Amino acid sequence: MSTKSKNIYDFDPLAPAEGAFNSLANELIERGVSVVRGGNTFAVSSVFPWLNLTNAITRAWRQSQLDLLEVRSDREVEAYWKKAIENALDLRFAPKGVTLYLPSAETAVHTALTPGVGIGGAYHEKGHIIYDGAGKAPDQSVWSAHLCPIMRRLTRKALALKSAFTPTPEKPTFTYPTLDGLGKWANICADVRLEWGLVHNEPLTRVRLEQTQTWVFGLERETRAQGEFASHIAMVCRDRKPHRNAEWAQVQSEYSVTARSFFEAELKGIFAPLEAPVTDIEGTMHLPLVSALLVIEKLGFDPPDDDDGDGPGPQEPKDPKEPPQEPKDPKEPPKEQKPTEGKPKKSERDLASRNPDALDPSSAMKREAEKKVPRSTFISSGNKVIIGKREAYGYKG
Repeated sequence: MSTKSKNIYDFDPLAPAEGAFNSLANELIERGVSVVRGGNTFAVSSVFPWLNLTNAITRAWRQSQLDLLEVRSDREVEAYWKKAIENALDLRFAPKGVTLYLPSAETAVHTALTPGVGIGGAYHEKGHIIYDGAGKAPDQSVWSAHLCPIMRRLTRKALALKSAFTPTPEKPTFTYPTLDGLGKWANICADVRLEWGLVHNEPLTRVRLEQTQTWVFGLERETRAQGEFASHIAMVCRDRKPHRNAEWAQVQSEYSVTARSFFEAELKGIFAPLEAPVTDIEGTMHLPLVSALLVIEKLGFDPPDDDDGDGPGPQEPKDPKEPPQEPKDPKEPPKEQKPTEGKPKKSERDLASRNPDALDPSSAMKREAEKKVPRSTFISSGNKVIIGKREAYGYKG
């Protein structure tokens, strides 16, 4: 008896949620947003008044000559950064309009995306559109007042770190701290704020956002088990969203004591303004970027502790009258160094500052697609996508 192989593209895993997707699409289209089925993840293509500044700030910091700012006044330093960020802000190739992309049927099939998680991912991206001001360009008269004082403080701290630096065989030359992780940290902070805004202003989104959170927790199980500070501290911060259910509590217990303690001691106050209902969208839109800079300041710009485990630290001068110590037996095993709970090493903080590893719906979907979708698979990217025998929910690109 012959069997006919099933074409996996004859159905769409998200089809059971067609009504919900249509409702969301119609709402966004009324806001002037194009909604497109295509690609391998959830995404918003647009210009943002604050999030677009992350690349400009990072570029301006890389290109700066901090040593020349040491002799300038605080006012001159702030004026320098205002001009430097403005010069680094390049919107010539910024997207025109606002487009929400939803994963194609092919991607949904291979990644086993469920309707609930799909709706939650779409709601999350809708949150970026609303709460991060998609379609609005950065306005210097607004951003400079928030950002330039912080940039001045980071400059002073970076110069102080260089002044206090002592060369060692392991690290003979000083390197300034970077802002390379600013984009990722700003997105983490934006995710927290927007989901607090969504569940407060649109309570029916909570159940789908919780389903998406559960999906992300499952994808990160192996990463949590590895226990790296850079991953754990980013996840702890990302999880300040309002979905505090039993599963959330279990996942928090799996994070390292070091990461949880560091958050409570150093970062909790930074995230407090983000963990609140968003009643003034425009007036709080700067918070994710400002909060991200404050997080990086704590991770990468604060001086190392004496007991952080990175290097010998300052040495007490030897007493010339002290008798010489007997040489150690080379066969004697080294004493075990016990880590100090709640105090990450400077190297661990630096890595977390540069490369926080915590998934959001977009990066999670993209990572799953990269692992599971065969490279030979055709991924739809147009606005008239045919799924099985029908057009993709009637979305208009």
